[in-house]
Amino acid sequence: MHQLDSSTLKFQLGRQDILKLETILTERLSIELAEELEARQDVNQQFEAVLLEVDTMSRRTTSWQDFNQNILRLLCSLPAIKAGWIGSPNDEGRFIVNFGYHADDVAKALAQFEGEVTLPSVIEKNSNALGATGLAFRSGQVQTIDSFVAKPGAKPWLGIAQKTGIRSAVSIPILDNQRIP
Repeated sequence: MHQLDSSTLKFQLGRQDILKLETILTERLSIELAEELEARQDVNQQFEAVLLEVDTMSRRTTSWQDFNQNILRLLCSLPAIKAGWIGSPNDEGRFIVNFGYHADDVAKALAQFEGEVTLPSVIEKNSNALGATGLAFRSGQVQTIDSFVAKPGAKPWLGIAQKTGIRSAVSIPILDNQRIP
């Protein structure tokens, strides 16, 4: 139950009032939890639909460029996804963007931080390799940044994230037949 003792003494609430308040709070929390679970199910269904569409697309004969652009379009149609890009490391190990979708805001913000921030790297000794992209490339596993503020490896991109309103990120490595990025 809720700890209302010290607060209730100030307002001289009776036991009936406290029980009524606890009932109201408990009901409200139950409603919010149910709505959150329903919303989560809805988002999961949308993600599953996108995955099925990606699977269907992979079976069609399309160009590699069209396939990548369509994957990004589908991903960016999901709730709360602002932008996406597919990249690969150049000869120096720094990622370059090969395909982007709604990435203009990120590119503009990146230009404002020119000289301070660069795209992720795959070279472990580089501080830009500790973010989701560098880790995903090196591990071959999906990597997430739940909060640019809270994750130390995401600090190099915190300013850009804040400027564009991005709070979290996911990096999904594209693997070949040998499961190598």
